[in-house]
Amino acid sequence: DFDRWLDAAQFGSLMHDVFRQFMEELSRANLVPDYSRDHTRLAAILQTVVEQWRHDIPPPNENAFRTQFWQLARTARIFLQDEETFCRTSQPRFFEVAIGLKGVGDGTPLDQSEPASIVLSSGDSLRIRGMVDRVDETGPARYSVWDYKIGSGYGYDATKPFRNGRRVQSVLYLKMIDDALSTHPEISGRVDRFGYFFPSIRAHGKRIFFGRDVSFVLRTWRRRLPADRSAHARHGRVRSDPPDSRAANASRRTIFFPPTTGRAHAQKSGYAISSANKLLPPPHSVVWCPPPRARPEKFYASWV
Repeated sequence: DFDRWLDAAQFGSLMHDVFRQFMEELSRANLVPDYSRDHTRLAAILQTVVEQWRHDIPPPNENAFRTQFWQLARTARIFLQDEETFCRTSQPRFFEVAIGLKGVGDGTPLDQSEPASIVLSSGDSLRIRGMVDRVDETGPARYSVWDYKIGSGYGYDATKPFRNGRRVQSVLYLKMIDDALSTHPEISGRVDRFGYFFPSIRAHGKRIFFGRDVSFVLRTWRRRLPADRSAHARHGRVRSDPPDSRAANASRRTIFFPPTTGRAHAQKSGYAISSANKLLPPPHSVVWCPPPRARPEKFYASWV
């Protein structure tokens, strides 16, 4: 593509790296963002990271590079402007927390080499691993989890946190960080909320967050996730609507939903049989995860 240097995933990865380096510096100095004081430092970090990426991924032409560099700089500016206000009541503490993955840089005290685990009523475990963008301290022994999104924010709604069970990042990240905090008595505490932060040109600093009560969905998983692993393996790549099914199959995404042992059992359980002869699960029963991209995978789930 001669009009674009970085694709969306690469653009997001670059900005995540910039945000991490910048916020880690402030955290080590026990400072919170201040636009008038910090904008030159953030610009310097952005310049350094961009040069590294430019060396690794040469742009197709100078115009493509300049266009996206302006977009990167504008995104960084929105980030700092919004964080200056937000961080007055929310202290950033940990950045790129690795659960079940290799840590970034020097790592954080919350990093864990093993995935987090959700024990189901069947006795099976759902293991979760991923990279959590940021954990803030909001009060004594109280924390919030934030995930940066560089897109427009379209499809994210505070009143519909799960999109009929197809977006479960919030509750998974809450569980992951809760478990990590419980293993560190010197930090201790619990997560009170999860949020998405959109420091993009289109979303312009939009924030969406959910309280701890979203964890009620775990009780639903304990009743509805499959104990029959073979059934999961047979039917694990079907989404709850045809467009999503096509996208899932094309990108090899992993889907988890209750088991079926045959067409008759599926229909009795409330499933529908699509024209492509695939089983379509009823609402609120799908758990899905994004495939690995240019950035190390954000999170995924697997059966043990």
